[in-house]
Amino acid sequence: MIRQAVLQYIHEKEAVSQLDTLLGKRSGVLLHGAKALQAANPYLPALPKVLFQGHCTDF
Repeated sequence: MIRQAVLQYIHEKEAVSQLDTLLGKRSGVLLHGAKALQAANPYLPALPKVLFQGHCTDF
């Protein structure tokens, strides 16, 4: 199994609009929870989406 940490984290208004530039020619996938996707979907670019149903921490 390969696990990679977030290499860049952008927390600012309109951050999603920078996604195409940040990805360049690379591909991406959106890992999401059901409620998060429902709330954010109108603002997200067209990316493959994978529903995460596990626990994000042990606590």
